[in-house]
Amino acid sequence: MSSEVTSISVEQSLFMRSFFPSSPPERVVRQMQACLTSTWYDAGEVLFRAGEPANQAFFIVEGCVEMSTEGEEPWLFTDGSVVGILDANLARPRVREARVIEPTHCLVLDIMDYFDILEDNFDFAETLMRRVFGMVHNMALNLPPKEVHPRRHGAPQQPWLSVRRLNEIQKLMILRSSVIGKHSPIQPLVNLARLTQEQRLSKDRVLLEKDQPLDHLMIVAEGLLRAESEDVPKVDAAFDPGSVVLGSTAFVLDHAPMPVIASRPSLVLSIRIEALWDTMEDHFELFRSVFAYLASEHERVRNRLSQLNPNTRDLAKAFGGDR
Repeated sequence: MSSEVTSISVEQSLFMRSFFPSSPPERVVRQMQACLTSTWYDAGEVLFRAGEPANQAFFIVEGCVEMSTEGEEPWLFTDGSVVGILDANLARPRVREARVIEPTHCLVLDIMDYFDILEDNFDFAETLMRRVFGMVHNMALNLPPKEVHPRRHGAPQQPWLSVRRLNEIQKLMILRSSVIGKHSPIQPLVNLARLTQEQRLSKDRVLLEKDQPLDHLMIVAEGLLRAESEDVPKVDAAFDPGSVVLGSTAFVLDHAPMPVIASRPSLVLSIRIEALWDTMEDHFELFRSVFAYLASEHERVRNRLSQLNPNTRDLAKAFGGDR
């Protein structure tokens, strides 16, 4: 093996260990390293264009890449960032063009290899998802209070409260229309439906007290719930049908940061967090569906932050994220 190849191999290993959370297992490092291509780009080169398939991710070792689309502020990514993963997580073609701003060194990874490695190493995949949820949560706290966890607006209201007790088919329908289930195949949602509990709340009833343990993921089936915090940063949140109560916070914190109260008669489905992770491990397609929700939140937050702060060079680093 030449000294150049050896140098690249060591560089890839060190970068993967610094990029991913909690010192990824040696097996993950080896699998990633075997799939990575080390590539240098000149200023002005295009990594990908809008409309192209989202089949690669670009880990920036050094340099700067701009992602742009008509009518929106561009996003800038620098050292330690990943470019091109958002569209893949949302299972859609590219919606932005990625152009190199200054000479840039990337490690390029095929998206299917990426998901195969995550599926083979679910403990690592869970740690990665939790970290990205944490990044999105931290960035969202820099938005105006009503935009940290906004209402979905237009989500259909089904009369589930008129049903004396939900059966598994009805629970499945609620999960299928939720933000975590709409990209999932049916089978894992059938399994989840069997594990859910329903909670019916009258107007002004408290669903969560401040500092109450967050050991369940809660999905709104009908009604409207509010959560408001006067602490800094302030949050004025609303959760309507299909929403996850507390949004990305539910995947990040162990205790509720603020009380959650029903603004009108409401119905909520609750799933133990550990049962959700177990189901995602058994059905990786559900993991990808939850990752799609995470990606949509990431896109929403970045878009709004770029509108509010057009002169900020690197949004993730400026607002508490790191990718």
